[in-house]
Amino acid sequence: MFNALELIKSYIPDIKKNSAQALVFIIKIAGACLAILFNAAVSRNLPIADAGAFFAAYSFVTILYAFGRIGFGYATSKFVALYLSRDECDKALGVSIISVVSVLLFSSMIAICIIIFQRNMITFGIFDAKVAKIIPLFVWGIPIFCTMSMILEVMKGMRRPFSFAISDSIIVKISALVFVYTGAVLYGLEGAVVGYTVSLAFSLIASSAMIVSLNRKDGMLVKPHFYFRGIFSSIPYFAVLSIGTVCGQWIAPIIVSKYLSNEASALYFTAYRTSSVIEFVLISSAAVIAPNFIRIHTQYGFERLSNAAKKVSLTTFIAAGVISLPMVICSDYIMGLYGNDFSSGSNVLRILAMFQWIAAPAGVYLYVLIATGNERLIAMVTVISSLIGFIMVFALTSYYGLIGAAVGQGSFMIIQNLTLLVFALRGSQR
Repeated sequence: MFNALELIKSYIPDIKKNSAQALVFIIKIAGACLAILFNAAVSRNLPIADAGAFFAAYSFVTILYAFGRIGFGYATSKFVALYLSRDECDKALGVSIISVVSVLLFSSMIAICIIIFQRNMITFGIFDAKVAKIIPLFVWGIPIFCTMSMILEVMKGMRRPFSFAISDSIIVKISALVFVYTGAVLYGLEGAVVGYTVSLAFSLIASSAMIVSLNRKDGMLVKPHFYFRGIFSSIPYFAVLSIGTVCGQWIAPIIVSKYLSNEASALYFTAYRTSSVIEFVLISSAAVIAPNFIRIHTQYGFERLSNAAKKVSLTTFIAAGVISLPMVICSDYIMGLYGNDFSSGSNVLRILAMFQWIAAPAGVYLYVLIATGNERLIAMVTVISSLIGFIMVFALTSYYGLIGAAVGQGSFMIIQNLTLLVFALRGSQR
């Protein structure tokens, strides 16, 4: 009897750990479903041309988010996790403050520049008049979003995946859904854009309150130690990773809008955002594994890290497949949920879903390379794969339309993630 009780007690930590990871996964999937509802709120309450303009502008501003964060996102979660694994709370707090303030200032400068040069977007034919008109309404939210996202990166580095998931997947998504839906119904396209910016402000306030509470609970409200050398040495490489990846993911709707039509952009964007439910599997894993990988490598070495990565990659492959296969089979029905005009995008969804499934498990190894300090290698891979992806999207869209854009973007995901996988596995053989 005693041995049985002891055995049960020995499994309790693992049960708690697995339950927490499962809860984070469920929350992230719920967030993905809310993102689909967000797309539906736009597509069903705006004419398809206006929805396409909204999605093209949204894609452009999402790329600007990456420029506004200038690499601080990955760097902040890495160094907060690193310092906390060494019980250096003062350095972790210092890194957090440096990151949030730096990103707030830089992203504000980007927003001001975009507003000043708005007319040049029409003059040089970057966007049509409808898209260019709403971009200034979007860009007011750039410093708000970037500041909020840095707070979420601090949560991730603090190994608070549940708080991160609640903020990122529930608070942010629900507020965006409510405010955008209300704005679209009452005031049309401009109302939807203003509603999105208001939702970001609401989410920033909620996330700020949560991080203050977590810092107080974890004893991080100490005198900060501003150690600049560590984080700033990694910023350039993480900036390349962040900007290159985001451009590769979000450039396709912009190219489709410019060379096809806003209507085609609406079809492509909704298909891509729907397939991104599969990517949320990897993102949900990252909320847990990124700081854990750093801790494992710091305390136990590369071999233990490699074994942990293999388990996470297999789990990600299975989970992504469970989502991907129904999406491929039921793509006609899923795209029809956005409205009758969107049913023709079903093949685009099928292609993107299959590419997402293949790419997701390999994407786990990005966090292996981050944990082992291979930022320069990651930056090199990102630049090359992003350039190849951009060329493929541009060329294939010109020849094959929406299907070509989907193949081009899917190829970018495969090239980037599989290349990172190969380099990570080579490192395990040394």
